[in-house]
Amino acid sequence: MFGINTNYLPTVRSYDEAKIHYDSIKPIRGSDNLRPLGKRSKQHMMLTEGSNEHGHYYAAKLYSTECVRWYRDGRIQVRADGYSTQSTAGFIHAVSPMTGHIQDNAVRVNGIRMADTYNGLWFEYRDQHWVCTNEPKCYIEKFNRTETARLRKLPVVSQIQTYLKSMKALGAYDTPNPATFGFSFKADDLLLDMLKCNGEPPMDMLARFGEGVRGLWSTEMLYRVCMKAGLTTREALYYREYVPAASSKKGVICERR
Repeated sequence: MFGINTNYLPTVRSYDEAKIHYDSIKPIRGSDNLRPLGKRSKQHMMLTEGSNEHGHYYAAKLYSTECVRWYRDGRIQVRADGYSTQSTAGFIHAVSPMTGHIQDNAVRVNGIRMADTYNGLWFEYRDQHWVCTNEPKCYIEKFNRTETARLRKLPVVSQIQTYLKSMKALGAYDTPNPATFGFSFKADDLLLDMLKCNGEPPMDMLARFGEGVRGLWSTEMLYRVCMKAGLTTREALYYREYVPAASSKKGVICERR
C-alpha cells in the first residue's frame, strides 16, 4: 500500500513537548507561519496551533487535516476527518504516542475503530496507559433469518436461485479472479426487473441475466437487490450485533453521534 514517508517525524507525547517542537521550528520564509514537522521540504506535514471550546492546543497537520491535537489539560484528540487512508493512519502512528493502522477501510487508533466524524477519538493518560474516553458504539450488520426465509419463498427469488445454482453446477461462475465477483451492471438491472415480476420471471430474462453474471455470486447479493426492488427494507433485512470498538471482526460499523 502507498503512504507517506514518516521516517523523519518526531513522536510528540504531550502539550509541553508539542510547544517545544513548535517554538523550535522556523517558519517557511514567505509563508503564513508554516512550520514543517520533520523535513522542511515536506510542507504537507506541519505543526500548528489553535484554540476551540476545549482550550488551546498544538496540532500535527497532514495536508488540511489536524490529525493529532495536544491540549493544555493533557488530553490528546486524534482525528481522521473522513480520510481513512494509510497516510492518515501512518501519520497518527508516527507523531502521537498511540498506534494507528487501517482495518476494514477505517482508521484504528490503539485498536479502536474511529467513527467518521469531526470529533474523532479523545485520550487521557491514566495509570501509565492512554485511555479512550469516547469509544464509539459499534455493530455488525447481520441478516435477519426470518426475513431472508420469507424472501426465499417468493416465487421469483426461488426461481432465480434455482437457475443460478443449476448454472453453477454446470461449471459456470467459477472464475477465481476477484475482479469478476458479483453481477455486472446489466445483470444487476435485469435482476431488479425480474424481482419486480409478478410470479416467475420469463426464461429469456433468466438466460440474459445468466450471461451478465460476472464470476462468483452469493445469496447475500440477491437479498440486497431484493431491497433495491422494494421487496424488503434495510430494517427488516438486517439486525445489529453490537461489538466492542476494538473488535477485530470484519464489517464493523460505528454509530454516528
